[in-house]
Amino acid sequence: MLCSVSPNPTVLSADRAAAEDALGSRVVVETSTLIPAMYLEDELWQSEHFSALLIPDLLRDDAIAAVDEAKSAVPTSMTWDVNQDQPVFHEATADQLSTSVDRAEALLALIEGACTTANTSGLPSLPGVEPGDFDPWMSSLRLAHGEGLALFSEDLGLRSLARGFGIPAFNTHALIEVLQDGGVFDADSADAYRNDLVRAYVVDLPFDEQRLWDIALENDFKPGPAAAALGRPAAWIEPIRTLGFFRTVVSYLSDQGLHDRVPTWLAAASIGAALNAHISKRASLLGLLLMSAIVHSGIQHDNASDLVAASRSIVHLVGLDPDDVDPLKEAVPLVRDLMTDLVVSGQVGATVLWIFRSLSEQDRALVVRALSS
Repeated sequence: MLCSVSPNPTVLSADRAAAEDALGSRVVVETSTLIPAMYLEDELWQSEHFSALLIPDLLRDDAIAAVDEAKSAVPTSMTWDVNQDQPVFHEATADQLSTSVDRAEALLALIEGACTTANTSGLPSLPGVEPGDFDPWMSSLRLAHGEGLALFSEDLGLRSLARGFGIPAFNTHALIEVLQDGGVFDADSADAYRNDLVRAYVVDLPFDEQRLWDIALENDFKPGPAAAALGRPAAWIEPIRTLGFFRTVVSYLSDQGLHDRVPTWLAAASIGAALNAHISKRASLLGLLLMSAIVHSGIQHDNASDLVAASRSIVHLVGLDPDDVDPLKEAVPLVRDLMTDLVVSGQVGATVLWIFRSLSEQDRALVVRALSS
């Protein structure tokens, strides 16, 4: 997900106002502006609505360097896992290396074909920012500030920073809404483009249950763009609403006999919900989502072990220590409390143990300890 839309109404309004004011004028763009066209393999249609798209020379040079780097990349690379505090080695396939080259070249082609490169060497620095600091990322702000132009960017953080310097800023989502209001786009065309962005994994849109449901339904709820969107913190701005959607998805998959797809949705939802919450709340959220998946799928299909494994697999991805946090331990009391209201008194413990019957002996012992705590 590379392009972000704020769920904040005030920010959305500022985006729309900037887009409306910029129509027909020159605007400054940066790398993220070109991402949708690059991934969707379409023309940069947005350029039709402005007199020119200016891009800083530093970003053009950065794109050239990216092509050279992609062409000389080696299959093996290393990153550092800050949660595990150890190096992680990645092996890229020939297809992955080729895709990297193709995307880098596509980005450069868009810059050279649709944009006008602007010299930034003589531009004044931004207030409080030393010359060259954070370049080439900040070069688009220096260009917009120096020329008195709006910034057209898909980067939510950069747009927010721009406004701090008095630079109007907007994104494609705001531009589509302005064009739709003006009759240039109809509602179906606008929605089709937004859906294409979700399918291409390149946008954080405000949460829309129907949009994600329709996209998930296109491929029978297999792991894909809808699940990935649910794994973004932006989808969990209204957690109760999104939790309801998650439960609906799990119930549907269970009813359709697609329970083997529930662990993927559980993992995605757990990442999105946890990263949207304060770290002190994340462990309990993982337990809540695991409990929801078990109740809406695991009881019927005896797949609690798969659900527990999926939940445990993402603990380190949300900044928690797997040695200290176990979603199963968090989920058991919630399942017990729910069963207290549903089964005959005295049978709660036995019912909970039956629900977790597919777990290993070690995990069943954990369930027993959690029940007695």
